[in-house]
Parts: sequence; C-alpha cells; structure tokens
Amino acid sequence: MPESKTRGEDMCLGINFCDGMIMTASGSTFSWWMSYLLKSNGPVFYNSQTTDPGTESKDIHDFDLFLPEWIMLSSTKDGKVKKEAQWWHERNGVPPDLP
Repeated sequence: MPESKTRGEDMCLGINFCDGMIMTASGSTFSWWMSYLLKSNGPVFYNSQTTDPGTESKDIHDFDLFLPEWIMLSSTKDGKVKKEAQWWHERNGVPPDLP
C-alpha cells in the first residue's frame, strides 16, 4: 500500500476503511470528523480529558461535542483505563453553563 501524501487522503482512508476509531487526541477536529464520518458505524473511543488542565471549554462542554454513543475513556491514578459513564459537568457536580 502506498503512503498517503495528504491529510485528505488520510481522512478518506479512515472514513472508508476503518471499522472503528481510537481518538488519541480528543480535541483534534481532524480525528473528530474522521470518527463522525466513519461508514462502518463502528465504535469510537475517546479520551474524556481533551485539554492538559482538563478544565477548559472543550472539557466542560463535552456533552455538546461528542456523540453519546461514543465511548468516553479516562485513566485512573494507577494508570489503568476506565470507561466513563458521565459527562464532565456530571462527574464534577456542576450544572452545565449553557441555557
């Protein structure tokens, strides 16, 4: 298989031939669109913390950015990965700040 030459070719390959997606950079619009446009309806896994501090708009408004059927993952203090069942505002006990 020849190497991709452009980001567009990479996206086209992912959208048309991947059975699922692991978004290693959840704040990346490139991986978000690739996941959203997957033809296979396969699973999409993403990191629940999209920014380094974990308290920026992309983190707080995760319910507005990620599809509910996508699988939200986080890491525990001992380095294990776990599936999250709640959005950021639910895990942190604060109401969403959107009207």
